[in-house]
This record gives sequence, C-alpha cells and structure tokens, in this order.
Amino acid sequence: MRASRKLAQLCSFTAMDGSEMPGVIREVNGDSITVDFNHPLAGRTVHFDIEVLEVDPALEE
Repeated sequence: MRASRKLAQLCSFTAMDGSEMPGVIREVNGDSITVDFNHPLAGRTVHFDIEVLEVDPALEE
C-alpha cells in the first residue's frame, strides 16, 4: 500500500475481471489492509421525496 493512503480514504481497486471497484480503507495493520466495498449508504435509512406525475389507469384495480 502506498504511504499516502489514509484510513477512511476512498480508493479504486481493480477486480479480477478488470472492472473498477471503489473501496474505503478501514484498517491498516502492518502489510495488511481492510477494505470496505459496501455502498456508502449501506445500513443507513434513506428517505426519498417523490412526485407522482401519472397513474396508468390500466394498472389500477
């Protein structure tokens, strides 16, 4: 790990299939690091304000 990496820093990691995966560094212990690949909102309550623009009458009961 580069010395410039810090705890709670968001980094990009390359998966085995070549895709990029964002991860947050959670722990550094010698030559080992713990990385959290969960979505940043995982485990949190999310509220949405929505506006219904149209209702399809064919879908009403």
